[in-house]
Amino acid sequence: MAADRGQGLDTMSVGVLTHARETGGHRTQFRADKWDADQVAWARRRLDIPRRIEPSAKSFRELKLRPFETYLKEDCNLILDAGWQLLMNGLAGSAITKFSSTVGRIGGGISATANAYTFTDMQAATGAANRQWELVSSTPTVGATHITGLIFAATFPTTDGNFAWAEFAVDQGTAGGTGAAVATCLLRGTASPGTKTSAQTWNVTVTIGWT
Repeated sequence: MAADRGQGLDTMSVGVLTHARETGGHRTQFRADKWDADQVAWARRRLDIPRRIEPSAKSFRELKLRPFETYLKEDCNLILDAGWQLLMNGLAGSAITKFSSTVGRIGGGISATANAYTFTDMQAATGAANRQWELVSSTPTVGATHITGLIFAATFPTTDGNFAWAEFAVDQGTAGGTGAAVATCLLRGTASPGTKTSAQTWNVTVTIGWT
């Protein structure tokens, strides 16, 4: 008797071709903590602060006095071209002026104009009805990780910044005011934390992290 036999084998292999690539960018956060007139008056009495001096965010936190409102917005600004140049020169290149407790301001303004890297200032017109700069409260905090990044903070007292906010910026000015940006403007962003009034004190924090 004859028998026919057959055998077959199919094989398949898979290969993956990948191109390793690393990308990165910056992440930002704008925060405004707000205290009202009653809280300001209470803090002044408790700490025996003269009327000519405004309580700062540090004063409120020392008393464990929480803001009546906190506004928070993520990823809402650009590091401007001049800001990137400042950062790169800090690594290699020309000498730079560093931010410190006496160099650096946060500004708020009324313009909601979309951002552009080429900006060198906020977009609101100069003057107290349109913009306000405040000197940073202390030397900006340099975080230990890429997430914590660089933190700027400034207090806007009852007398300053009383308008509907739509933008903010950080520059290297050395005193508060209502004029144009001074020296290098590091960043500018858009945010709408509300309308500040003479019955409120705001502590504004701008954080830059890296991803």
